[in-house]
Amino acid sequence: MVPNGDSSLILAPMAYPEDAKSEYGDSTELILRNFMIYEQISNVKTYVTLYICAMDMLIDTPQDVAMLVKSKVLTSYFGSNEDAANMINKLTKDIMFPEFFYDRQWEEMDAYYNSY
Repeated sequence: MVPNGDSSLILAPMAYPEDAKSEYGDSTELILRNFMIYEQISNVKTYVTLYICAMDMLIDTPQDVAMLVKSKVLTSYFGSNEDAANMINKLTKDIMFPEFFYDRQWEEMDAYYNSY
């Protein structure tokens, strides 16, 4: 659901937590890569790049994608979870990431996860 029909907000799921679900399909890589390049060369906030950074931190394997799909965090229209994982992991190659605003929270969550 996009507030007020504003399609420019489609790729900002973190801005609307109640709708924080992503859908990945054949054109997703091209769309995300174009947004990331735009953010890199423009003086705009890097919401998409930070989102991809966060997703890359969550997704390393096809099993990670399967867990996110099962949890209804994302929907994958790829042929396999491996294709979705590879797409996310490829997006982060050769990209300069801006400051990640959630570093402290991420470290706390990672420490909690690793304590089990």
